[in-house]
Amino acid sequence: MLILNYCSLPCPQPVVECKKSLEKHAPKEIQIAVDNKPAVENVTRFLEKNGYRVERKEEKNFWTLNGVLLDEEKGGSAPSSSEDTFSKSPKASSQQSPPLQNTHSENVLDSALNLSAGHSEHDKKTLIFIASDCIGSGDDVLGTKLMESFLSCLKEMDIWQIVLLNGGVRLAATEGKALESLKELAISGVKIFVCGACLSHYGIYDEKQVGETTNMLDIVTALDLADKVIRP
Repeated sequence: MLILNYCSLPCPQPVVECKKSLEKHAPKEIQIAVDNKPAVENVTRFLEKNGYRVERKEEKNFWTLNGVLLDEEKGGSAPSSSEDTFSKSPKASSQQSPPLQNTHSENVLDSALNLSAGHSEHDKKTLIFIASDCIGSGDDVLGTKLMESFLSCLKEMDIWQIVLLNGGVRLAATEGKALESLKELAISGVKIFVCGACLSHYGIYDEKQVGETTNMLDIVTALDLADKVIRP
């Protein structure tokens, strides 16, 4: 079993380090320790996209994610290996966390690439990048109404996905016309991704009502894949 400690690593480093470990060791079983909810969601999704069945266990100050590679007949896609590799214990101190590396590689996350499902290679992928819960500056009341109007108009467009980060994540957690529009867009098939670190920063992680929690690595990859980016 490959045992890793990603506690204290800021987003998106847990996913980056997880990807490196899977590529290097291709473990059949893996246990990862993380200490924040965004990392729980992001690492779990990444492992599942790579053919692992994941079980979560909440400890006192962290979570352990136990992944078992499914065999190919059950849909597993990650490479297999006969070697069991040991790394850092999940209860190791934060000072023992894997070293950070500023590395970008092709096809960073399967989840990001799968966002284009349902589109042919000739279709244009339009991404809506929203970093605030209102549009413009000068009057936030007016800006809020403009954002509500903007989101309601998106139903008339062919949207690939919507990314919410910084103050924009409040749109996915605050009752109102904006949230209603986002829910309608999600039902229609638009992928909505919400920055987990931003939700945690504003203390509204558990209040999110629409969209999938994501990380900066996913967001950067999606921006790279998009044919057009619109930022209100």
